[in-house]
Amino acid sequence: MIIAGAASITARGLIEKVGGVEVLWSLWALAFLPCSIITVLVAWRLTIWLYPPELVSLEGATTTSEMR
Repeated sequence: MIIAGAASITARGLIEKVGGVEVLWSLWALAFLPCSIITVLVAWRLTIWLYPPELVSLEGATTTSEMR
């Protein structure tokens, strides 16, 4: 989504060559900022859903204050 990969660099070159429009990195990043934020949030939620965190405490376990 940012100009870092081969596809993005190729797209930028085509836009500048065919469209005659200068594409700055800052404008490219600003245009794809919403997509980047959504992608990060969806990936985070999907990871939490697929790999839920472990339980903080086990059933029947004593607390550390009771062990003293």
